[in-house]
Amino acid sequence: MFTSLGELLGGLSLVLVGLWLLSENLRALTSRRIRQIVANGMPNRFVAWGWGAISGSFIQSSAGVTFIVIGLLRANVISWERAAAFVIGGNLGVGVLVLFVSLDMRLAAFYVLSVASLLIISERAVRFRALGAVLLGIALIFVGLDLIKESLALLAGQSAYSEFLSFVGGPFWVSFLGAAALCFLLQSVVAVIALVISLASFGILSNDQGVMAVYGCCMGSAITMITASFSLTGESRRLSLLQAGYNILLTVVFVPLLYIEIWTGTPLMRTLILSLPLDQPLSMALLMVDVFGTLSVILVLTPIASFYARFWPATSSEIMSRPVYIHSRNHGDITTALDLIGLEQRRVISAFSEYLDTVRQGGRIGSLQNSVRLLISEIDQFLTEARIRYPNHDIEGVNSMLARQRLLAWLEERFAELCDDLNRLPNDGTAGDLRDGLVEGLDALIQSIIDGLASGDPEDWSMVQRLTGDRPELMRQLRASYMSGQTQPGEAAQADILAATNTAAEIFSLFYRLTREIQNSRDLDLSPTRPQPVSPNGADRAQ
Repeated sequence: MFTSLGELLGGLSLVLVGLWLLSENLRALTSRRIRQIVANGMPNRFVAWGWGAISGSFIQSSAGVTFIVIGLLRANVISWERAAAFVIGGNLGVGVLVLFVSLDMRLAAFYVLSVASLLIISERAVRFRALGAVLLGIALIFVGLDLIKESLALLAGQSAYSEFLSFVGGPFWVSFLGAAALCFLLQSVVAVIALVISLASFGILSNDQGVMAVYGCCMGSAITMITASFSLTGESRRLSLLQAGYNILLTVVFVPLLYIEIWTGTPLMRTLILSLPLDQPLSMALLMVDVFGTLSVILVLTPIASFYARFWPATSSEIMSRPVYIHSRNHGDITTALDLIGLEQRRVISAFSEYLDTVRQGGRIGSLQNSVRLLISEIDQFLTEARIRYPNHDIEGVNSMLARQRLLAWLEERFAELCDDLNRLPNDGTAGDLRDGLVEGLDALIQSIIDGLASGDPEDWSMVQRLTGDRPELMRQLRASYMSGQTQPGEAAQADILAATNTAAEIFSLFYRLTREIQNSRDLDLSPTRPQPVSPNGADRAQ
């Protein structure tokens, strides 16, 4: 018995590890270019629903599907309604793997495992290791499912095991709650339904109890998503609650229908599932429920999407992380591409003002910093694509943009460091005065740069350059004046003042280099009428 129980736990572990490998390594395969290809192939919510189903059949995880959708939203290449359709369609795809539970996939899994191992260990296939890890995850899932079936076949003959399951498989509500709790504990619908199908195939659970357990898995998945939403904000929380709401809807609709069908004999979903010509018709239960559920939701998705968007709007950090001007279709020519990159770079510079505003309010820049870094990464990828698409075109302009990107990345690091230094300073006394002075001075400099970029006036830009420059001497004088006052700060505050002023001097130096780079560029005016701004809400995108 202990051997069989060990095989059962080992099988569950292999399934869970396989699902984790799929979710984690598909992130590496979901590059900006792939996201754009997928997004361009979703002209409406019905096509997005189909893409979601395909993705769900590979990822086998609601969290993994949600990750892909969040990436598409952050890249500003998909509307919220199509994102919702993608998430809903992912549920249909998850049901596909459950169907394979009734099939013998061990031999195929071994072949997949051999290919995965070669991709992972080969030094010549380093760039394919993420793909190898995905294939390894798929192989582990099928090997684990096969182990589960074998172990349950051996356990079914044990008297103690049968007595325990006679209780678990008693009333419908026990099957429902047991499956929901196990799904929440294991964080995997696939693994729990695999258990349910195996138990039903050995006669330990009746078909009716198995159907009810499948509905319990839907509720367990809903509870999992609701719990996960507590640590999320904005669109991430919205997508998590959308997924939870969908599973709750399935439970509210199909559980009463099952009781009605059993009590009245009216042929409904249970009859349809059990009439399928399969050895294990329960393997189709989740898929059949999702077919009806997703098709019904997709027809009325517009009001549903509007409801969720109204109650859980995107946060300012999420809006910041989305490119507004750069999209795959916006390359046009190299000149237009560089102008659009310049517009996005201006948004990064404006974000540094938000860093300082966060310090004013005594907050932390965590989520805002992540968003700005995502935006910088998107600009980097767009610039790389432009260089590949237009080789040997406007080499000086491209090199100038590359230099600006490096300077912006360094500025972001220095501003993040400065915010930490300033947050450690007290709000009152000489240290507090220095803190306020640095915040207001740097914010004024940022606004001057933004205004100079908007006007394109050489005189305004000359003023900007005079405000920047290497400022170590100014910072030394400022530091000395605050440290030699009548109320000298303590040793800890003095160390923080030293760190803050040194970092501020580096920021001035980097801004000086950035403004010189822009001054030497072909065109100061980065907001010409040629590239029209794209609405942050995606008004120009296909809805």
